[in-house]
Amino acid sequence: MKTSIAVFFAFAIASVAGAQAAPCSISKEKAATLRPGATLESIQNALGCKLQQQSSSGFGETAQDIYGIQDDGGNRLFVLMGKNGRLVRTNYQPRQLNPADPLAPKPAPQAQQQRAR
Repeated sequence: MKTSIAVFFAFAIASVAGAQAAPCSISKEKAATLRPGATLESIQNALGCKLQQQSSSGFGETAQDIYGIQDDGGNRLFVLMGKNGRLVRTNYQPRQLNPADPLAPKPAPQAQQQRAR
């Protein structure tokens, strides 16, 4: 009985979290409006998206948090927040239309042809 109740609550929470996720569109122009010193809340308001924490590192003066999001089009934005909760740096990565296959064989280099005069 306890197990079924726990499973029900886990499913209900996951459903609510999924229902709250709104489509998000990130662009180079939106990323360019973000300025150093901005708070996480002001960044999310400017983008119209909720950023997800990716990692935390450091202690005291060197503490940093990285937040990021990927929109439905494949564009990515990562923000580095300093110890004071303020924006330090952004990294916008546009979607790659045709990403290179890292396992594909590389073409042989063409030999340079020299003309005899």
